[in-house]
Amino acid sequence: SPTATPQSESIFFMSKNQGQWVLMAMAPDGTGLRALTGSTSSAWGPVASLDGKVIGYTSNQGGPAEFWTADASGQNARALSHGGETDIKPDPSAPPRGSFSPDGQIVAWIEGGELWMGDRSGLNPETLASHKPQGHIESVWFSPVGWEVAYHLRRGTVDLSLWTVPVAG
Repeated sequence: SPTATPQSESIFFMSKNQGQWVLMAMAPDGTGLRALTGSTSSAWGPVASLDGKVIGYTSNQGGPAEFWTADASGQNARALSHGGETDIKPDPSAPPRGSFSPDGQIVAWIEGGELWMGDRSGLNPETLASHKPQGHIESVWFSPVGWEVAYHLRRGTVDLSLWTVPVAG
């Protein structure tokens, strides 16, 4: 699904290109359409920092699916997760697997069904929450002031509950 921010000069979305989902951007008036990721792998679930300077997305460009961040131009892409997930397939309807803090300096992401957090360059990662083996985390959001991270937890095939965890600092 498309994503944009009040300060963003771009709308970020996915488009199918040569059989792969590609992360795209354009200006709010529809001009300046451009691809931010290549067509040799898929990228999906875009999310933007509130200042619009950094984007996050899930991609299988390194093999298994990992959560990535990049400049809003698509440059300086880096995987934040550590090893990827082989059971995650490109899904344009899936919610983003990461979220930026309101100031854009911290990112929380899902890896291996656990909730991780680190600075937006991927340094100093730490596990915020894990419910293994009883369940796995499916989506994540920072609270409006950034003091907590909310996430959906799935146990089995039907139970989906909302949890929160405080952000230390």
